Amino acid sequence: MPLKLLLVLSLLVMFAASDVPPHHRDIIVSVNKQQLQFQANYRDPSYQDSFQFKMDLARMDEQVLRGYFQYQSLAPNQTQLQFDFAVKSLLEINTTTTEYFRGDNSTLLSRWPKGLTGVEFSNWIDESILINGTKVYRYAATTNDGHFTIRVSISDVPVHLPVVHVGPNDVKIDFVVNKFPYTLNTSRIAMQTHINSLTQSMNTPSQAILTNNLIFSGHPGFPFGSFSWENKANATTEDVSIIAWSPQTRVDKHFDLFFTFLTSKKVPQPAILTWDPRIGLDYRKGEGFCIGRVCGIGAYFVIIGIIIAALLLVGLIVMGIVSRRRGYESIHDNPPPTYVS
Repeated sequence: MPLKLLLVLSLLVMFAASDVPPHHRDIIVSVNKQQLQFQANYRDPSYQDSFQFKMDLARMDEQVLRGYFQYQSLAPNQTQLQFDFAVKSLLEINTTTTEYFRGDNSTLLSRWPKGLTGVEFSNWIDESILINGTKVYRYAATTNDGHFTIRVSISDVPVHLPVVHVGPNDVKIDFVVNKFPYTLNTSRIAMQTHINSLTQSMNTPSQAILTNNLIFSGHPGFPFGSFSWENKANATTEDVSIIAWSPQTRVDKHFDLFFTFLTSKKVPQPAILTWDPRIGLDYRKGEGFCIGRVCGIGAYFVIIGIIIAALLLVGLIVMGIVSRRRGYESIHDNPPPTYVS
């Protein structure tokens, strides 16, 4: 194979290994009474992938709702990952015995919803809006007792405004607690969630608590599946700090995470409390070995490509020198004839 062709191929390997977040996806929405689904597809001549997000409101196994996330990359590498996130209940905790929930049931004052039944949602409501010509797909559903609202948002392209921050690579979820039925006027709320993954998590719950981001690896492992959250929630008159806690220190593909909303003593029980985690893809670098914008196995391809390109470049230079020297030697051994007029 000619050296120039090898050089071009090695450079193609380098660029093909670079993974960057798509800036546009085609969003397909399907919705019925109990389930909302986003299908987000991306395709260009060299890359093709998609993810599917579903939010199921059908309450079963003592869960209020469950969100499913599944990602698949078709080209140039085949990657699959899948995990789901469930809200199991809201917990009223006694702040005279604990600052935040640590799994001790003696600190629980009440649990919502009560029993195995008793919570139903309204039908999904389409709240989609246009922002600077970009459609933000937004849907919401509220429990019949009015205490809990779920709102999910995604857009074809990134939208970054002070009150709206959505894009094509993850789903923004708003959990809204409204007029919670407290039994004590000094108590706080904690949310019990559950993570279940068909793909092994790349960190422990304790690491997730420190980074506010739990990630799941596919094969070759980039991009990552992500469940992330802000360490602040919004209350009626203040921002509220969030303390995360898990009873497990190691991950077995399924585990609980508890989030306590640290409202102040002045406003311990705001009328409305809003928290907005995200479920989707994480393209942030720093996980494992990275070269510039490329991490994981792609970084090793970059190194191989650089080495090959350097060797080929040296080879081309050497061949040029050798060819030129042979030309000089040929002229010396066979001088051109001399003409005299």
